[in-house]
Amino acid sequence: MTLQLHVFPDHEAVSQALAGRLRAFVHQQPRAVLALPSGGTPERLYALLAQEPQAFSAATVFALDEYVGLAPDDPRSFAAFFARHVFGPLGLPPAQAQVLDGRAADLAAEGARYEEAIARAGGMDLTLLGLGANGHIAFNEPGDALAARTHVVELARPAADVAPQGITMGVATLLAAPRVWLVATGAKKAEAVARMLGGSVDPRCPGSLLQLHPAAEVFLDTAAADRLAYMLDETREGA
Repeated sequence: MTLQLHVFPDHEAVSQALAGRLRAFVHQQPRAVLALPSGGTPERLYALLAQEPQAFSAATVFALDEYVGLAPDDPRSFAAFFARHVFGPLGLPPAQAQVLDGRAADLAAEGARYEEAIARAGGMDLTLLGLGANGHIAFNEPGDALAARTHVVELARPAADVAPQGITMGVATLLAAPRVWLVATGAKKAEAVARMLGGSVDPRCPGSLLQLHPAAEVFLDTAAADRLAYMLDETREGA
């Protein structure tokens, strides 16, 4: 397994570390193409990035996924999340602020359009992922097999309480970036983290596919790393 593991005392320390790493990354690659997640875990990270928005002025950001059927101005949509937390605070123009259209009449065509947009941008330079409590990454839910490219998926709870389906980058799209970072915090993620890092590569834990990536890194707080005691002595940071 080639995953690099970083463990920090708490969510704030994880967010601060990731913010520093992302700023350094775009300093080296100002026109970087980034795939970023929505959700509660990265909100603090995005607030920290917004303190220096000029660092991201030439970057392009792709949202990982979207709920099917929600309008972009629906506050539950990821388009609205990115407008509030990423695109607006960073001052990104529309051409550099890419989201999926969950209300597209032809969702397969929408997936193909997104893949083409990623290709036109030159491909992802860095993918940042969260981890669901069931091991999902983006909206790629556990299953016997996982789709490679952007596709429609049946959602598990709690996401299914918002909409029964989502449209998401597939695992091949997510892992195509030369750098893939995953962040997980809180005790509710500890079991999924243990399965992701301690088990075999298994589509029933989509996060475990990061084990196949040559340059993946995992950023955890101590609560999310609680079941990884055998790994922690050499990986704790910021204590």
